[in-house]
Amino acid sequence: MEIKHHYRYHTPTGLDESRIARAVFEDVTEGFKLGLNSLNVNKALIICNTKFSKHANRYAQCRDIQKIGWSSPPKHNLQTLIENRKMYPVTCLKGLSSTVREKLSSAGILSIKQLATANPERLSTEINIPVRTLATAIRRAKTVLSE
Repeated sequence: MEIKHHYRYHTPTGLDESRIARAVFEDVTEGFKLGLNSLNVNKALIICNTKFSKHANRYAQCRDIQKIGWSSPPKHNLQTLIENRKMYPVTCLKGLSSTVREKLSSAGILSIKQLATANPERLSTEINIPVRTLATAIRRAKTVLSE
């Protein structure tokens, strides 16, 4: 599995990532056949937060590489998975400072769902953010999830 995160969401995931995934797949399967590792894999998979380039799509189809990106495959793409399960990242909440986002991330709180179920007092102690700030963020998270 090759996981690619682009900070610029308009950057397509290109041919290089597909070729890397295929090369790793071949190395691991060859290693298994030779008894050099215990990983018996039968597919390569690329997951990314952007769309795939046309070259990447053609190569992946040709080399039987599964892919999950922002808009592909049609029914099981990243956008659909996020929206159906309401697994929005904390970073999409407005009003959070970069410090709060970083401290939430360090505490393992990456999604709005995780934040919405957090105990503000306990979390405040854990990550050293004022309870009031966390209570506001939690309230906003619950609002997003209820929409």
